[in-house]
Amino acid sequence: MWTIAIADDYPVVRNVLGEFFSCFPDLFRVVGEASNGEEAVRLVQEKNPDFLLMDITMPLMDGLVATKILKQQLGYRGLVVTYTGYPKPGLGEMAKKAGAREHFVKPLNLMALKKKIVEEYSLELKDNLKRAI
Repeated sequence: MWTIAIADDYPVVRNVLGEFFSCFPDLFRVVGEASNGEEAVRLVQEKNPDFLLMDITMPLMDGLVATKILKQQLGYRGLVVTYTGYPKPGLGEMAKKAGAREHFVKPLNLMALKKKIVEEYSLELKDNLKRAI
């Protein structure tokens, strides 16, 4: 089972994502939610989820800054998947440069998101196994 944290400034989006991933209890467990980037950083430090699903556009600290802090400064080893409702050229590349593994544009196709998470985590496990050998 993989643990997931969700960071989005809209409660309805957090609820929809949380309910969706809760439909797959053998695969996922939602361990927490955050409404801004600062909360997301604290949540990841406390819960260390396997995945962080994070909106880019949030108050106090956006998802790009939070991703950069988590991945580049704090060494978070989980996977960050970012998304936004404001498609801006180059935003996906900026998210990946900050440390996100994948970037989506809203409206989210939840089944595609789930599939991508499973694929990315499986790749991460294979890479870690190869390094250990």
